[in-house]
Amino acid sequence: MGYPFTLPLFRWLAGCNVACYVHYPVISREMMKLVKSSEPSYNNAHWIAKNQFFTYCKLVYYRIFAVFYFLSGICSKVIMVNGTWTRDHIVALWGVDDRTYLVYPPCNVDNMLRINSKAEKLLREERRVQMLSIGQIRPEKDHRLQICFLAKLKKRLLKENLNYKIRLVICGGCRDMDDVQRAKDLQLYAENMGLSNDDLEWALNAPIDKVEALLEESLIGIHTMQNEHFGISVVEGIAAGQIMIAHNSGGPKLDILNANAVGSKTLIGLLAASVHDFVDCTLEIIRMSPEERSSIRDAARSSVNRFTEANFEKGWNSVVEKLLPVYG
Repeated sequence: MGYPFTLPLFRWLAGCNVACYVHYPVISREMMKLVKSSEPSYNNAHWIAKNQFFTYCKLVYYRIFAVFYFLSGICSKVIMVNGTWTRDHIVALWGVDDRTYLVYPPCNVDNMLRINSKAEKLLREERRVQMLSIGQIRPEKDHRLQICFLAKLKKRLLKENLNYKIRLVICGGCRDMDDVQRAKDLQLYAENMGLSNDDLEWALNAPIDKVEALLEESLIGIHTMQNEHFGISVVEGIAAGQIMIAHNSGGPKLDILNANAVGSKTLIGLLAASVHDFVDCTLEIIRMSPEERSSIRDAARSSVNRFTEANFEKGWNSVVEKLLPVYG
């Protein structure tokens, strides 16, 4: 949780050198664009989106809020951000390019790299393809898209006479009763889409050993959140040996699965934006040779060194040093 409006208090009242680490901007251009277009979303209620007056009021509120957010942000002597997506937004909102530094968050990379994937063996011997989605059961994670994608994928496999045992596991955390109800609604939606327990498994609030076992057997990782500011589950998925299909936006696009960012000539994951895209990417992975999949897997696992705790500490200390007085 961030408290950006406390920054001026420490800077001007207490006379401190102020630094901040921003995971996600409180307001963004996408949020304002969404409201302006009158598009309903998880953060733009339908009753606001369909009413011009309420839309106008919300835009005015956002613009006033953005001004105060700017005035708070410029109080920081140094600013650390957790990814390129966040950096672009903070620079646009605060205009502080010269003191904004990219410091990737620490991820559970070392433990994930120890996982010995069985997915290729399961595909070869049993024609089994397990896909895994890890993320809290929140509206912005767009689990509904995952359910639609699975239903569409089943139809494509049948139409193209491809005999694979496809299964999606949604491994999600429920924080409160709203999340529990949301999970129940999604389960009902899956039933209405014709999906059975053989097609879709719900691993809610699963312990870490269960999560690691699922990662071990999953060929493909699925991520569907639009404009995810970073995407730790994507990092952990590729570190564990999954071939990741992530939403073509935010941190997964700009940082984690960006082969150019690490100078890789090999793909380190696939990007998708629609149900159709996710189906096509899944079929592309299944149709690859074992050698092609292994090449992607190896390139992806080699790329995650950027996200270790050691690299986070190194980046953090390097930026914090800029706040310290120079003696001698």
